[in-house]
Amino acid sequence: MFQGCTELTTAPLLPAKTLAKTCYQRMFNGCSKLNNIKVNFTAWNEAENSTQNWVEGVSATGTFTCPAGLDTTLKDASHVPVGWTVDITTGINTPVVDKNQLDPKGIMYNLSGQRVDENYKGIVIQNGKKYLKKH
Repeated sequence: MFQGCTELTTAPLLPAKTLAKTCYQRMFNGCSKLNNIKVNFTAWNEAENSTQNWVEGVSATGTFTCPAGLDTTLKDASHVPVGWTVDITTGINTPVVDKNQLDPKGIMYNLSGQRVDENYKGIVIQNGKKYLKKH
């Protein structure tokens, strides 16, 4: 998909929680400036070559962000890029902002992307930011 894209520095979020056969194979191969990848899968799918050579030729340093549970000891062109720092996510990766900063007239969504109203309690997204509504 992005193979040979020499200007790409940050990969788009890779939302797959499980890997299908060859899904990311050679995806970032040759992306020499790529230095930031965030994934949601928790297991490498070796039997299906899902990530075979997917990060071959990327930047020598960068950050690989993934959920807890993914084996990040595997460092090569088919797993975590050699020389990169690993950042383990624990769920929400951006701060929840104080509810007082909400725009009472703005459109709000829950974490499932469903539109909610002012009576909704919990974490809402408004204008790209996450807020905690307690009342």
